[in-house]
Amino acid sequence: MNKTPKSSRFHIGIYGDTNVGKSSLINTIFDREISIVSDESGTTTDPVYKNIEIDNLGPLTIIDTAGLNDKTVLGEIRVNKTYETLNEVDFAIYVLDTSRGLNNFNELKSILSKKKIPYIVLVNKCDELSKEEKTFIEGRLLEEKIDYIFVSTLTKSGIDKLIEYLRNNIKYKNENLFNKIIDKKKHILLVVSIDSEYPDGRLILPQSQAIRDALGNNNFVSIVQDKELEEFLNLVGKVDLIVVDSKIFKDVKDKVGEIPMTSFSILMANHKGDIDSFLKGITAMEKLKDEENVKILIYESCNHTANHEDIGRVKIPNLLKRYFTAPVEIDFAFSKDFSRFENYDLIIHCGACMETRTAVINKIKLCEEKGIPIINYGIILAYFAQILDKSVEVFK
Repeated sequence: MNKTPKSSRFHIGIYGDTNVGKSSLINTIFDREISIVSDESGTTTDPVYKNIEIDNLGPLTIIDTAGLNDKTVLGEIRVNKTYETLNEVDFAIYVLDTSRGLNNFNELKSILSKKKIPYIVLVNKCDELSKEEKTFIEGRLLEEKIDYIFVSTLTKSGIDKLIEYLRNNIKYKNENLFNKIIDKKKHILLVVSIDSEYPDGRLILPQSQAIRDALGNNNFVSIVQDKELEEFLNLVGKVDLIVVDSKIFKDVKDKVGEIPMTSFSILMANHKGDIDSFLKGITAMEKLKDEENVKILIYESCNHTANHEDIGRVKIPNLLKRYFTAPVEIDFAFSKDFSRFENYDLIIHCGACMETRTAVINKIKLCEEKGIPIINYGIILAYFAQILDKSVEVFK
């Protein structure tokens, strides 16, 4: 069965104060006990990610978050983690308890507006409201031009309206990796390098996504190891596009001739981020080359153990040390820890196979606002292999 990875799903964040019914709402949407529900404040601690499929809309990830007014011992940490999710959500739902007012929502609304994240307010426990109370609340929300729905997680009133609203207002399409860079019925060859870093018994996510998207784009697709590339090309004669692991750029470039070539990481840079911004990062890096005390952050969106062939923690740092005239300071950050980015002169971002496009674009925007160049793994590896122009030609 084909399972859409979380990083390719549309992300919806559920926000609100403690005990307003956020977890109950998720359980009602799923029609089963997904999130823990309790009268105790602070039941939801870290953000909880749940996958769901909605007919005529597609695969979604719903994020259950801690209350914005959490006053427990760890409340400030929990609230900060809740706000961090705004860097990856595509749509927000605010669950309102009318007895608590709109103070916390006003702060959230300001961030949503700044980040241009669409949202809706769900007025929960509507079965407990009088007609006069409903009229007053509607007046406030209409005055501020806020979309809203009255719901009850107890009676399930309004849930159908919410689903229909999402169908009508979420404009999301998971873009195919290839449909804008190669015509249908063309032959795509995927070249992988199976070494000590390669996971046993499976393909990594960018490779499996490339296979799925090539088929979805009605292309012919083949996959070989790098050591079999020449033999395969002699066998089939010609292919229309070659996609390789970034780390073998240098070994492969002399074997492909005039065949268009790119990497899995650059495909992901185009799919999840913005190639033009990453190319500007290369230009900025060239200007930093002879500077002293350059500080570089290498960021990976997932956690994994490193070995002697690791791209982000071994190969790229070694390339950087050889490239810069003076010694450079290189630090590392993982998973969602991007908070220290302002302390650096250059950011090098991984292929983002485990992150949403929204999350990557938000990081690019943060860097642009602070004037800090950012580059993707695939882009910088292609640059060091002196094959950057060839590897991005297919995207022009």
